[in-house]
Amino acid sequence: MLTKTTRFWMILGVVVVVGLVVRVVFVRTFVSTDLHFDDGLWYHTQANLLAEGKGFIDPLAYVFQSRVRDSAGHPPLWVLVLGSVSWFGGTSAYAHQITQVVVAMLAVGAVGLLGREVLGDRGGLVAAAITALYPAFWGSQGDVYSESLYALVVALMLLFAYRLLRRPTWATAAALGLSATLAAFTRGEALLFLPLLVLPVALRAPVARRRRWALLGIAAAAALVVLVPWTVYNASRFDDPVLVTTGLGPVIAGANCTRTYGEGELGSWNVQCSVRTIAGDESVVSRELQRIGTAYARHHLGRVPLVAAARVGRTLEVYDVDPNTLGPEWVQWLMAAAWYALVPVAVAGIVAFRRRGIALLPVVATTATVVVAVALTWGTPRFRVPIDIVAIVLAAAAADTWWPGRRAPAGSETLAAEGTAGSLCS
Repeated sequence: MLTKTTRFWMILGVVVVVGLVVRVVFVRTFVSTDLHFDDGLWYHTQANLLAEGKGFIDPLAYVFQSRVRDSAGHPPLWVLVLGSVSWFGGTSAYAHQITQVVVAMLAVGAVGLLGREVLGDRGGLVAAAITALYPAFWGSQGDVYSESLYALVVALMLLFAYRLLRRPTWATAAALGLSATLAAFTRGEALLFLPLLVLPVALRAPVARRRRWALLGIAAAAALVVLVPWTVYNASRFDDPVLVTTGLGPVIAGANCTRTYGEGELGSWNVQCSVRTIAGDESVVSRELQRIGTAYARHHLGRVPLVAAARVGRTLEVYDVDPNTLGPEWVQWLMAAAWYALVPVAVAGIVAFRRRGIALLPVVATTATVVVAVALTWGTPRFRVPIDIVAIVLAAAAADTWWPGRRAPAGSETLAAEGTAGSLCS
């Protein structure tokens, strides 16, 4: 007879395979191997150059100008993943598209494990099933963007966050700090997870105050183990300091200009606003573009609150449609419909969390991180991945509550329901 644990893993495996099939069918049927001239092509080309031993260089400058130019235009983790595939011979666009699909499959399993940590076996399986079928997580497959890897790393980060709130250990604290840094190495704005998620979670762990600070120190040390080598490497090749990426300058310039402060592209990003002739290496160019964009925002302070609200609205799909969105129109409509259907169920999940004594701190911190990041930069549903993940887990909590024949709330299955858990929910 199968044990409960064995049954969970078998069902999770089936759900993960279903998620894989959905994504492979979509890529094979609806996605071209001719990548758009955008971030996906950038990742694909830089990964191949990295596998050839040319390092982290600007792929566009190399391909179109035969010029070797050091680059940290995007964080390095997704390029490293694709580059490892290229190193073994998978250099085609299709090979990298399938890599994206495999990573997305792993993300389905990771969300399932997160759900299990928070809700128990049934809640974890429901969360994995939603993730496997959620259009926003398969409708972007084939673009070779970094969001699939981001979903995987963020799900693991949240798993460690909840585990630290439930049964804190040094290893869990280190895993939380490490995973938060890896998230930043996938998307630069995820650096905000360090102060907005890792810090409060460590300081709310159910242990003595002195040990909380020790847990925070372990998390910070683990983050630095990953962050410092990349920063030192960048210091050896750029004139200005580069913590993770030089992409902030183009983002700030492209999000703060006449086009993106006007009604047509309000709260969006425009590539033409970020293209300037500036002397110097990529770090110098990024600093100057950041200065230009910041200066524009300062001179139009009256519009800034409206623009920031539009950025958040675009991300949450309550304002306009992102003009930079790729893919078939029917997929975009399906993504939006699924999001609108998920939100009210997730709200019901908040009530379920409260009743079961499950901490809302990671949910609030994750939401705040995304909102702050897009309010300061620009808005698109692509940047909503962490919110999608917590919304799925909340929805799974609601579904678990409504499950026929369900018994009394199982707060003891997840987070200790003694006085500590109650305080964490406040």
